[in-house]
Amino acid sequence: MDPRLPYALGALAGMVRADAANEAASGSPDGTVSDALRSALTVADQLRRGPGGVHAIRSGQWSVPAGSARDRLLCAVPIGIAMSTIDPEALAETVWIACGCTNRNEFQSAALLAAAVSLRINNWNRSIITTLCDAVDLVSAMKPRGESQEGPDVLTATRRALNVQANSHSPLVRVRTRTTVLMEKLADVSPSHRIIPLAFFQVLYLWAKELPPVCREGSGDPALYDAVSAALAGVCDTRTTLRDLDVIPVEGVSHVDVLGIADQLLVLSAPTPLEWIRRAAGLAPDRPPRSGPSSFEEPDSDLLNRYAPFESESAPTPLGAARGNAPAGRVVVMSELLLRFDRQSEDDTAPTENEWATREDVHLALPFTAMCAARAMGVEVISLSPIGQGPRASIIAEALARAGIVDAGPRVEGCDNGFLSPPLKQYGASVSSGMTEMPEDAWDEAIRTLGPSDVLYVDGGIVSQAVLAACEHALAHLPDHVRVILDASQGHVRQHSLPNDNVLIMVGYDSAESLCRSVSYERPSGDCTKNPRHGADKVQREFHQNTLVRGQTHESYLARAAGEEYSSDRVATRFPAPTVTSTDLRGALHTSMGVLAAGFALGCSLERSIVLANCAGALASTMPGAASCPTREEIEAAANALKERGDDYMRRRDRIYGALAGVAVADAVALPVRGMSPEEITKLYDGRDQLVNASSSHPTMPGAPAGRITQITREVLAATSRLLGEAPSEPADEARAEDGDWLAGSRYVLRAIPVGLVTLTADPEVFADAVWRACGSDDLTSQEFQAAALIAAAVSLGLDWKFDWNSNEKSLLGAACEVVATLPPRGIPTPGANVLAETRRAIGLVTTFAKDTFERLRHQVGTSADPMQSVPAACAVSIQFSDRFSAFQSVALGGESGIISAIAGSVIGALYGVTTFSAHNLAAIEKVSHPDLAPLADRLTDLRLGDLTSANATGEASADALEARADEE
Repeated sequence: MDPRLPYALGALAGMVRADAANEAASGSPDGTVSDALRSALTVADQLRRGPGGVHAIRSGQWSVPAGSARDRLLCAVPIGIAMSTIDPEALAETVWIACGCTNRNEFQSAALLAAAVSLRINNWNRSIITTLCDAVDLVSAMKPRGESQEGPDVLTATRRALNVQANSHSPLVRVRTRTTVLMEKLADVSPSHRIIPLAFFQVLYLWAKELPPVCREGSGDPALYDAVSAALAGVCDTRTTLRDLDVIPVEGVSHVDVLGIADQLLVLSAPTPLEWIRRAAGLAPDRPPRSGPSSFEEPDSDLLNRYAPFESESAPTPLGAARGNAPAGRVVVMSELLLRFDRQSEDDTAPTENEWATREDVHLALPFTAMCAARAMGVEVISLSPIGQGPRASIIAEALARAGIVDAGPRVEGCDNGFLSPPLKQYGASVSSGMTEMPEDAWDEAIRTLGPSDVLYVDGGIVSQAVLAACEHALAHLPDHVRVILDASQGHVRQHSLPNDNVLIMVGYDSAESLCRSVSYERPSGDCTKNPRHGADKVQREFHQNTLVRGQTHESYLARAAGEEYSSDRVATRFPAPTVTSTDLRGALHTSMGVLAAGFALGCSLERSIVLANCAGALASTMPGAASCPTREEIEAAANALKERGDDYMRRRDRIYGALAGVAVADAVALPVRGMSPEEITKLYDGRDQLVNASSSHPTMPGAPAGRITQITREVLAATSRLLGEAPSEPADEARAEDGDWLAGSRYVLRAIPVGLVTLTADPEVFADAVWRACGSDDLTSQEFQAAALIAAAVSLGLDWKFDWNSNEKSLLGAACEVVATLPPRGIPTPGANVLAETRRAIGLVTTFAKDTFERLRHQVGTSADPMQSVPAACAVSIQFSDRFSAFQSVALGGESGIISAIAGSVIGALYGVTTFSAHNLAAIEKVSHPDLAPLADRLTDLRLGDLTSANATGEASADALEARADEE
């Protein structure tokens, strides 16, 4: 049997059955055939029996079937079965004559139907969307026939329909909402020309039961639409069509020999592989890419990451150099502005009446911060937020006026604006109140009038159902030429009408996982919260949209939308941020969002806009208040400075900063639990990842605020200052109570950490001398020197280590042990265990006894400040946790876990960078203890990359060799 027969049979059977059903529904006698089907059967009969087969049509040896041109559209189905597309012009001429077309739109409709049927029959193993797009390409290349008419033609309408479908891959999108968008895209198309575009759209949603009624009513001729769509469904989904079709009743009622006609028509069509069709059309053997770069890329980019298979009729104004002299656009914000009050406890109640204007803990919700940031960049900002009546509405309207933001939101009578109150210091649910009334079409006109340079900022966390309904209604009218920034900072997106193209999702690192879980019904594949690079990739895979995830220290990671030439193993691109001392992170993410939107409105390239956004967020984090924003001049100066430093500098700075942050965070985590048992520590920190205050009964620092550091961090900072030739800062009065000898020999290990940050391990003598000098004691024992050198080597190698997700920490520590084993002996020989041997044994305990590692470390290694115990224990806990080292977990080891965790944190920070550690915790440490880690990291990076430039290549080669050797072992 011809393998193409089921597809030809499916096309005819679907058409006949739909026609029979419509005739029966109209009350016609049994066996009645519609004029449209009668025309198609007449063409089929002449194709099978007429002299010369298909050539008879062109030679005038037969007559065009009776009926209107609309009735003759179904004639394209038997033509598609009987003719291949190897000769497109022969197919076109046959369609023109046999279907009796009188104008261009009639010809395009019939030609598209015939081409789709023919291509599917002869290339049934290709995807449906590819077949339909190939049909559009084929008909577009045909010589035009017939006079054109007013309005968009059928080809244009079909491209729109296929673009809408291709833009509907997000899990947020519902078929009904995309159908609403489609009907809006076809609003200027005559109903008589919608049948083919709607049928092409529907055949891609064969499973969607709610789709056919909407499409058939919009087609202008439901009965004809049913037959056309059924023919396409039959040729695309033969198993369903033939399984459900009872051939005998159809033959008995309509007297149509479906199987015989299909078989005889198929004999006329020789199999035509797609390669032949391409060659005949003058195309290259491989199908040319139908996609192109997304609107966020430079127009000449070779990234084919646009979802729509066809160019949009109205594209956004280009970004970058190709923009030319196009004017700046506007940033239009689609949000519901709320007042926010930050509760300090679960018992705090919302302000009432005029209290909203007097409470210190009240400010506008963060989309207002994004508006202020965009305004600071000099672009026009328009707020579409609805404004009600009442004290909260008055405060919001006045704030918009003060900020110079155009207040274009609808006025809603009878209700006040809402409020939001998330708990800050204790866990619990948010308290919110939204607007209860708003006209559904309130935003439609504003969205329709957006220009090609405008940027639409959409708040994905709109609270009120009435406002959300207006948002969805308006997005159905979104022009193709508008870029959208989607604010997903709350960890969910409630809109279901946004396309895949022209949309960039922006989210903070701590919300990426909850955003993915809000739409995924499968078991989570791992928490991406601690790795913003993974978060960007995960959100992009789930939502199929360009995704920008902002990291803990203001850098960001871009995962581009997947395209034809954009491989599945793509890596998110990292964009750096300036080094700042963050003290107030409220609003920093939304400052970035506002500046990103403004960058696009100004025509900056994607890369430049992201760097500007990173700089804005970083600078805003140094300013008090949620709506604080730096000036455009400050933002651009910071971005220019980043460009001058280069990627290598920022990568090293990130890891050096990470090593310092690892010490400080672990120290601040351990301080409140000093003196507690492991069980008490576990209970306090169970599920926590934020710093806490010390209790009033703390043995040395009662009531110390969250973020207080101790002598552990100060030892590292003092050694760093000496290394840089700077005077160490004096500890605060409240910290002097800690002075003493409780650090024991581990103080030398802490002093060696800065050595690893600036000294390469390539020259053993130089490295050993640097460690010895940093320790600053002639009474150093050989074990103390060995322990200090081991951590310095691990930190130094970690800065240049390449990632191996299988055994990164273990390989690194193995390489560090190898480096120390080659160093010349230093220190006073004393009895006792060898530090390298103890470290390898401790690592072995982690590998062998994963479940009760802490218990075995306590009893078989020890948890004191003696470096023969603290260093092996630190190396062990650094590889203990499957989701990477966490000081909140490692302090449960007990003993001097603060020292042990700090040492481990320095190694992990050097290996993975500062993004490993929470920005909120780092901000708390800077606010309370003022260690100025970020600028310190800059100076250390200058030393490593400046004074040691000539040795860097040797050091990197040495690190690569050690890494390869560790992998082999």
